[in-house]
Amino acid sequence: MNDFTPTLPDIGAAFRAKLAEVVGKDAYIVPQNQDANPDLKQILVINALNPSSTTTEEMGGRSGLAESRGMFSINLSYPKNNNPLFNSAWALAGKLAAAFRQLDLKAGSDDCFVYTEECSVTNVGDSFDENRKSLLVSVAWWAWTGGK
Repeated sequence: MNDFTPTLPDIGAAFRAKLAEVVGKDAYIVPQNQDANPDLKQILVINALNPSSTTTEEMGGRSGLAESRGMFSINLSYPKNNNPLFNSAWALAGKLAAAFRQLDLKAGSDDCFVYTEECSVTNVGDSFDENRKSLLVSVAWWAWTGGK
């Protein structure tokens, strides 16, 4: 790794910071790998960083840079049969998609960035909890990786 290549923990921290900034008090962000007791009558935000691939073409030879790509997934879970929260969840999904669209997000040191592309919103429908439905905001990203 070098000064231009953020680590996965740096990328995850950058996304979670932006997520908290955008969500504010509109919903409850479920903490990762921690016990939580959220109010199930509100919108719950569950997120995951999903690295997917690294290009095999390194630029500049074996010690050069390559692209790492992935998806930052934001799941908005809301109670079934609650039209005001249904509308709020859709509004929040749109707000998140707009906020994460085509960003140069600082990740780690001053010269490290993760770059986002277009975002999509999917109506997932019923969730694993039969009393809830969910929307999924998918944020495509890439960053430089490799180097010395």
